[in-house]
Amino acid sequence: MDRLLQGLGTDWAIQPPSLKSYATHVTHQAVVQAIQDFKREHALQLQHLARVVIRGAPRLMEERHAVRAPESVMGGQYSLPFTTAVALTRDLANPLVYNDDTVRDPVVRNLAQRIELVPLEDAPHEGLDSMQAEILLEYAGQRYTLSTQPHKGSPHNPFTWEEVCDKFRRFTASIISTRQATALIEAVGSLEQAADMAAVAQLVTRIYSELTPCAMKTLLHRRLRDFSISPSGSKTCHKWDKTTSNWTSISRL
Repeated sequence: MDRLLQGLGTDWAIQPPSLKSYATHVTHQAVVQAIQDFKREHALQLQHLARVVIRGAPRLMEERHAVRAPESVMGGQYSLPFTTAVALTRDLANPLVYNDDTVRDPVVRNLAQRIELVPLEDAPHEGLDSMQAEILLEYAGQRYTLSTQPHKGSPHNPFTWEEVCDKFRRFTASIISTRQATALIEAVGSLEQAADMAAVAQLVTRIYSELTPCAMKTLLHRRLRDFSISPSGSKTCHKWDKTTSNWTSISRL
């Protein structure tokens, strides 16, 4: 009993913070980052891309992460081959490019069908190491092997304050102005010196009240999509359907 209660109330431990860099499932972050890095050095042209092979832990490519023809944005974001196809055809530094048009794009859907997944049974099954992979690209007559690293935002590769601010600006660019984003960043950056949180709350309230109708529409659309709430008020939850091997929506009041 003494060992069980040792440190209770005095020692505090929480899971190290892990943040995403891209609008995809956490298990695919490292793969997307490797592709983003490759594209910065190569002007990728799809007509010269002959083959894509991903080798990694079975966890990365289990059935629910291997859907090649998703029916929704969320289904695509959970799929390793589909997200890889999106990363090869889009700049995922912009979170808004992973949208309904992308999910329906025949170029993306065709490429997702061609991506080969090779599970490595001896790879780690838990922890950050289980999210690492090797990506083979046969492109323009050359073979490139991309080895992933812990993704930016993970405990082993954390964001700097500047990188957090950059992500905030990119993810809110379609909603608030540069001036408003800067004001929020400065407020959060000085929280430890804030004498009264009321000032921060008032800033957030004021920025919200200044949103344009277009920004409000964009924000509402995201909330309806992310939380799957229809305009009629019914709620939808997503469930993995083993019969159809796809994500299905279940409506509930």
